[in-house]
Amino acid sequence: MDKIKIYLDTNTILDFFINEAKVIRNKEAVKIPNKFQFLTAKSNEIEFVTSILTKVEIARELVAAFGMKKHEIEPVWEQFMESLNCKFIERFDTDARHCLN
Repeated sequence: MDKIKIYLDTNTILDFFINEAKVIRNKEAVKIPNKFQFLTAKSNEIEFVTSILTKVEIARELVAAFGMKKHEIEPVWEQFMESLNCKFIERFDTDARHCLN
């Protein structure tokens, strides 16, 4: 049976990154969000996909709210991607000329 494909947008996964930022910045205990626990439990049934747009939005939030730097964000992003075996869309084609015909 084919896996269901689910796009992970910022609203879906931001809580995971906020919790990780709190661990890094405030030395708080690790708290795995219930939503993330569910996603990892279903990773054999679901194919996860996210994009550069989500990554940029997550990074913007972590920089603005927690003062994180790129070298701190990258390992957390990689951990997230690996834990869900998530596919990554690197670029979007925003050329709308094909819509004008």
